[in-house]
Amino acid sequence: MHPLQQQEQEKRDREAHGYEGFFPVWRVEAETGAVQAAIARGARRRDRVVDLGTGTGRVLRAVAPEFEEAVGVDFSAASLRGHAERLPDDLRTKVTWRQADATATGLEGGVADVVTCVQLLQHLPTDELRDALVAEARRILRPGGLLVLTCYGFNVVHRLRGRRESVEGGLYVRRHSPSELRRRLARAFEGVRVRAIVGLPDAIPLPRLDRWMSHVPGWSLFGRTLLGTGRREGDA
Repeated sequence: MHPLQQQEQEKRDREAHGYEGFFPVWRVEAETGAVQAAIARGARRRDRVVDLGTGTGRVLRAVAPEFEEAVGVDFSAASLRGHAERLPDDLRTKVTWRQADATATGLEGGVADVVTCVQLLQHLPTDELRDALVAEARRILRPGGLLVLTCYGFNVVHRLRGRRESVEGGLYVRRHSPSELRRRLARAFEGVRVRAIVGLPDAIPLPRLDRWMSHVPGWSLFGRTLLGTGRREGDA
């Protein structure tokens, strides 16, 4: 494991209890809603979803009701314990967890109809690891399966500050431009689409308006987050 990944794992274990309060509620709702909408539009089957970098489970809790089975993968044991504690009773029969590196999950190939990966890519400190994450998502998807991935965007504010990469509070971050994320996903997936989301200021907590604005040309200049989707070749 890369030293920066080890550092992040230790931080996630220490701070898992407070992670879900870190971002404004409306931002979480906007991003989660965009992920759910992408699944609703693009999933051909809904037998199993795998959430890479599931953390304390906020995304998996939202999407699991639409699937027969749901698997959360994360390298932080404390985060997975928090995931289990927050899980509603009606989801306990369908959700399972695996403590593993998201770039090498140990899951069998072709087991998922949908793979979600929310706010993980930007924390991988090398191109090799970032490509390995995308390749692992492809490997565990069935033919025709759908990837839905989000990561930090390199928007106009970060461009002006010249801050594509940083290490803050024990976390490595690398922000992607839309074209960069599109190229990375297109090496492994068909029909790749990338757009920016979560661009409104925190003083305007309107997730529905934010999702609408994300379809406006030029929104990538302001969006904090990129949403990318792609499909593994073949028929589901």
